[in-house]
Amino acid sequence: MDKQNSPAGKVSRYFEYGPEKVLENDSYIIYWNRTLLSYRAVHHNQPDITKQGQFIDIAVVNTNNLQKTLNEKCEKYVELKEAIFTQWNLTTIRVVPIVISATGNVPIQTVNWIN
Repeated sequence: MDKQNSPAGKVSRYFEYGPEKVLENDSYIIYWNRTLLSYRAVHHNQPDITKQGQFIDIAVVNTNNLQKTLNEKCEKYVELKEAIFTQWNLTTIRVVPIVISATGNVPIQTVNWIN
């Protein structure tokens, strides 16, 4: 697609796209790849996406590392969950690990968490 035929009048290249760090409307605030500060030091404090009590962490891995990565993602944010739970006065916090293999395999746990 050339400049004259593209809808915005310019060529958009996917590798130049940079999402905004904070998106919000009347119902939601979504943080993208942003460090979450808590009242105590936490090692893993930067989930890929944070949306109203959900820490969403995304990984694309080799097929034989699916279950290992899924378990690591679940355990990674235990400290952050505890710190943010009291600090933000939330009723629940979920960690949603989205793990997909390079060949397209998706663990059943990932499908369950998304639903």
